[in-house]
Amino acid sequence: VEKILKEVYKIQDSELEFISGKPFLKNRKKYISISHSNQYIALAFSDFNCGLDIEKIKNRDYVSISKRMKFNSKTLEDFYICWTKYESEYKLGETAKSSKVFKLNDYIINAQSTNSKEIFAIYFQTGNIFPKSIV
Repeated sequence: VEKILKEVYKIQDSELEFISGKPFLKNRKKYISISHSNQYIALAFSDFNCGLDIEKIKNRDYVSISKRMKFNSKTLEDFYICWTKYESEYKLGETAKSSKVFKLNDYIINAQSTNSKEIFAIYFQTGNIFPKSIV
């Protein structure tokens, strides 16, 4: 978080505070959301409230979970798209006005924002940026 804030956004004061488990910059110059799954850590930064989730696609009984969660998922990948949307909306904490789904190998990343014209860029600890979405 600190590296990207300083190098990409030129924000030197990267002190965080947590409100109900959600990280915020104390100076409120950017909104952030953080997620991790296995070896990946994903970060989202925005001028607007945002939520992010990353999950590794792995075999599970997605049919019964989808029914319980009322997801419309016909495949395992559909399930993870629905699941990451659910999780990122929860982290957002309010109604999303824009959403993007990204896929990296066997991971699904879902980003939500309160900005209807949000342009999403997802940062990984490798330093790579993935601006192309699958949905």
